[in-house]
Amino acid sequence: MGPARAPIEGLVAQATQVVLTALADGGLSARLGLPPESPGDRGDELHVWPLALVPDPVTAPGPDVLRLRVHYLITSDESPAALALIDRALLVATADEHLGLVPDPLPVQTWVALGVRPRVAVVVEVPVHVRRPTEPAVRVRGPLRVDGVPLGTLRGRVIGPGAVPVPGAVVRAPDIGVVARTDRDGAFVLDGVPATGQVRLLVSARGAQLSVDVPAHSPEPHTLLLEFETEAGR
Repeated sequence: MGPARAPIEGLVAQATQVVLTALADGGLSARLGLPPESPGDRGDELHVWPLALVPDPVTAPGPDVLRLRVHYLITSDESPAALALIDRALLVATADEHLGLVPDPLPVQTWVALGVRPRVAVVVEVPVHVRRPTEPAVRVRGPLRVDGVPLGTLRGRVIGPGAVPVPGAVVRAPDIGVVARTDRDGAFVLDGVPATGQVRLLVSARGAQLSVDVPAHSPEPHTLLLEFETEAGR
C-alpha cells in the first residue's frame, strides 16, 4: 500500500489523490505537475496532470447528481528509462478498479497548449459525482421581468518574457463561460462579455498560468504578460 495522506477537500482534488495513490500502490513515484521539456538525469518519476472534466457517457445524470469524469495525463520525461515507467503505469490503469483507461490519443493541440513536446503517455479517468443542491420552489406573486445585460467583445494579446507573442495560449473568462486561443501574434478575442465592470481572465500556456481582472470595456486591447521559464533563462 502507498503512504498515508491527509484528506483533501474538493472532488477534483480527491480524484487527483485517487490517481496518485493508485500509482504509489503500484510502486511508482509520481507527482502532480507537467514533465520537463528535456530528459532528466533519473527518469524514475511520473508526472500527473488533470486535463478535462467530461460528462459520464455510461451513467445517465439524475435530477440531483451530476456525473462527470476527470481525465488525467500520466507521462514522464523523454529518457529511455521513462518508457518502463509508462508500461507500469499502463498496467496500474488497467488493473485498478478506481481508474478507467482512455484509449484515444492526446491531440497535438493539447500538447501545444500544455507547452510539452508530444511523447508516450497514458490518459486515465476517474468518475466524480457532483450533488446538485435542491431548494424549494419560490412562489411567483407578480409578473416576470427580464432585465437584459449589454454584451460586448473583449480583445487582448498574450506576451511572454521580452514581449514575445505567445501563440496557442488558452484564455478563459470562467465566470461567464467563454474561452479563446491566441493566434500566431498572441492575439485573442472573447465574444459575449458583459460590456461593463471587470472580467476575470485565466491564461495558461507552456505550463504557466495567469489570473487577472481587466476592465470589460477598453478602447485598446489588453496586454497580458505570462511569465514562464525560457530556454535562455535556464
